[in-house]
Order: sequence, then C-alpha cells, then structure tokens
Amino acid sequence: MTAPLHQWSKHAGTTIKWLSPDSEEAYNKHLANTEHARLLNLFGWVDVDIEYTFNSEGFRVDEFDSRSNWMAIGCSFTQGTGVNVQDRWTTAVSQEIKLHCWNLGIAGAAGDTCFRVAKHYVPKLLPKFVVYLEPRYNRTEIISSQSHAPLVLNWAYDYKNWSGTYIKELLLNEENLNLAAEKNREAIRSICLQHNIPLIVYAPDAYCTLIRDEKQIDLGRDLLHPGRLNNRAFAQVVAKDVEKLC
Repeated sequence: MTAPLHQWSKHAGTTIKWLSPDSEEAYNKHLANTEHARLLNLFGWVDVDIEYTFNSEGFRVDEFDSRSNWMAIGCSFTQGTGVNVQDRWTTAVSQEIKLHCWNLGIAGAAGDTCFRVAKHYVPKLLPKFVVYLEPRYNRTEIISSQSHAPLVLNWAYDYKNWSGTYIKELLLNEENLNLAAEKNREAIRSICLQHNIPLIVYAPDAYCTLIRDEKQIDLGRDLLHPGRLNNRAFAQVVAKDVEKLC
C-alpha cells in the first residue's frame, strides 16, 4: 500500500533549517520589527536553530518500525512548526506516559488529509491510541493528480482566487465546513474502532481554550504557532485524558 502523498512528501529523507511559515525571510523581518524582535527575545528564539528532519515518508519522525506506540494526527501545531522536536506537545506526552509517539502531523493539513493519513497508518502502525487534533475547518483537499500531493484550499486566504460558484458556496458556508469536519472525524473514529483503538479528539483551538493559565500561551520562532510553554501546557491536558483510557 503506497504511502499517501502530502505537501511535505517533497522533503522526505531530508533535514532543513527553515519550514514555511517559519522561514529565514520571515525571521529576519521579525528581527527588523521592534515589537516582533521583542517577542523573539521574550520567547527565547533569537539565534536559535531548529531542525526539520523528515523520514522517508515525509513525516517529522524516525523511520517507521514495529515498536509499541501511540499516534498523533493533525496539522502544523502537531507537526511542530516553529519549535524543535523535543519541544512538541507529543514529545512531552510520550515522556509522561513512557510510550513512543508516531507524530503524523502535517503543516497545512485539512481534515481530509488527516483522514487519508489515518486510513493508511492506523492499520499499519497499530497504535495503543490515537489523538486527533483537528485542523481548522476552513480547509479542504482537492486531488488533481495521482503523482502530486493534493491541493489544500483555505477559504481564509484563497477565496479571492476562486471563480467557481460551487467552491465558493461549499467553503464559504460555515455549515458545509462543520459537516465536512464531522464526516472526517467520524471516519477516523470508524477506522480506529475497526482495530479496537481508542480515539481522543480535540477541536482546532483546544491548545488555547483548554489551557487556563494565559502565561503558558507563548509563540514559536515563526511568531504564529504555539511555542514551548504552550506545547507543554497542552501536553498536560492530553496526558490527563490519556490516563482516563487506562
């Protein structure tokens, strides 16, 4: 069964220092902006290197093997955009529960992407449980070629470029977005049930809404995604929910 293509498949087997939107250009612009430079200093990102190392299937994890594990599925926060691997929430959860994590987060993913990932990897890796941190509902995948990763449309950024009424109606109506998210959520749940694997689902903004102490909400090097403290705080939420599974 061929591994599903996604936008980071192009980096499979490589290590890079920058990953959009955590780009060198954006970082230099932040340094040139007084307020942004203050935030970089505040959150400890000045002159800090980040390595984005991808395995042969384009995920920011080791090569897949048969070790006992749990699985995380999601988008950029799960993948860890703007932080090092050791600072991701999945790493903190693994340290807490003493179980390896296959982090299958894909920055920019839609719920459709997460469903395709779950469909392929849950039966293959057979995790003890799966945590699904949903991407924002305003994204959908369109497959135009079997040899290229699907295009992810995001109405928040792309709607001005759409000429087709169908696409506009589909993605600009919130009810359509909610229904699509629900279908992906339940499809992933069904996959897990087929293998007797528990599933924990979090809404897209859970990394903020479930954290009570605002002092634990910081930013990564890109000043867009959650930082070290925010990852650690969300990990505490997840670890407590995992305990309930036992």
